[in-house]
Amino acid sequence: MTVHTRAGNYMLRRTKEERLKGLPTKTIVSGLQQPQTEVVVRPELAVTMTGKQLEAYDDAIEGYRNKRAETDARGLALTVLSQLRAISLHPALSEIDRYLLTVRSASDARLQMFESAKLKALLAILDEVSKKSEKIILFMTTKSLQRALKFWLDKIYGLNISVINGDTKAVQTRSDVLSRKQLISQFEAVPGFNILIMSPVAAGVGLTVVGANHVVHLERHWNPAKEAQASDRVYRIGQERAVSIYLPASLHPNLDAFDVHLDRLLQGKLMIKDAVITTSDVSESDMAKAMGLA
Repeated sequence: MTVHTRAGNYMLRRTKEERLKGLPTKTIVSGLQQPQTEVVVRPELAVTMTGKQLEAYDDAIEGYRNKRAETDARGLALTVLSQLRAISLHPALSEIDRYLLTVRSASDARLQMFESAKLKALLAILDEVSKKSEKIILFMTTKSLQRALKFWLDKIYGLNISVINGDTKAVQTRSDVLSRKQLISQFEAVPGFNILIMSPVAAGVGLTVVGANHVVHLERHWNPAKEAQASDRVYRIGQERAVSIYLPASLHPNLDAFDVHLDRLLQGKLMIKDAVITTSDVSESDMAKAMGLA
């Protein structure tokens, strides 16, 4: 019996899909196997790390194991967890601004993105959406990755991509700095294919981006309810196209990688999606325990 069932008639919960008629279909597409039957699995969106990325990931784990006996395990576990999270996005993320200086062409940009398994999957998604002449939002929280992706993808697709994060003003305060809604209007006004980079934290209630019908959660939010809220910036009244939500992942050839463990924990949180309570964040401690670091 679910929490929702036990609550009976004291509290009722209705989903957006139940309240609103006429919305198009929404499909969640994951690279990882899912317990939820409504999620479409495309294995090509989960790419195995190789080269510099795999070497950096293994070095971080090996360094943790070597220091574990002589250092506070909890503090060390959280440090290596942060490292693995960053490496899973791109092996050069800690020095990304200097790294970008070597890019001269779209080909250079693709080569740098190909060093990341997850960004390789992202490029496949973007190439697919580009051929459809549709628009897409990329969600991530790390600002260095936001800057890098704008730089790379501007080169590759000939765009001028906007970034909306916590530094973007909700209201215009200077004539030369656009507000969030102005940036969204500018993004939607471009004919055909376009990309918008957003922080899921900045994509709060009140923002509508129905000009886009594709979403990629490149860096998963550790609260599935907030991740869903970010996705629903495009799945609102006024959306006329089918919506696709993509969840790419980096894999390890021999271990369950960071993305795999996080996905499992998020799926566990989603098991209470029909309850009347709000889902909570996956904690760093949860992740450290799941990965055998704590």
